[in-house]
Amino acid sequence: MTHFKRIMAVDVGNTSAKLTVMEGTDTLVCVTVPEVTQGAVTGMLQDTGATGVISCSVGSDISGILAAVCASRNLPYVSLDADTPVPVEVDYDRAGLGADRLAAAVGMAEPDLCWLIADAGTALTLDMTRGMRFAGGSIAPGMNMRFESLHTHTRRLPLVSPHGPAHLFAHDTTQAIRAGVIRGMAYEIMSALDQFRQFCPDAQLCVTGGDALTLGRQLTQMNVPYSVCDNAVARGLVKIFNYCEPLREK
Repeated sequence: MTHFKRIMAVDVGNTSAKLTVMEGTDTLVCVTVPEVTQGAVTGMLQDTGATGVISCSVGSDISGILAAVCASRNLPYVSLDADTPVPVEVDYDRAGLGADRLAAAVGMAEPDLCWLIADAGTALTLDMTRGMRFAGGSIAPGMNMRFESLHTHTRRLPLVSPHGPAHLFAHDTTQAIRAGVIRGMAYEIMSALDQFRQFCPDAQLCVTGGDALTLGRQLTQMNVPYSVCDNAVARGLVKIFNYCEPLREK
């Protein structure tokens, strides 16, 4: 059944949270906040007329705040956890699966399509969908973590910004570090895509997360086709909310 209700999706990460209101597959409002507050949620619900809320969190637990707000407004609320029904088969131990990774996979999953989802945030996660199945993935340090690690765990290497040249054959240490981190991550993604295509020859690459644009520029230089999907998690959360709705009504 097609749902056109306005749903608020709350995605709490390690460093910030994203509040998105969607109507179907259309994003109406999306804001990033340092933390989720009752006032911010209430204000967005009032402004948008959202009729339900769903959340996932790999950071602080905000389910109490959201449950209270939804109860006061008589709105349905779903907190995505290891036991929440989802519209995909999951080939992964859900007890240890980040809810944001699962939501992004649900957001991208389509029958007869294969996706490699590269989420470049605090960590770099590479997750695969095969049709309506989450086929597993990997977790590696994210871009900032790599830059900071090189600086913190050595005596003389500087802390480098990701902004600037990342030539393969760099001529100074700053550029060499930038090249090593950014190009190294792009090669990781390209290698995973090549291996995935041994099983799914038509697999496509989606890049999302805070460092998607930086990585995307490097992938473009390496002639790796990809698409950017900024709302993969929110889209997946809305799909899960709508999947759970008839189950709640039984």
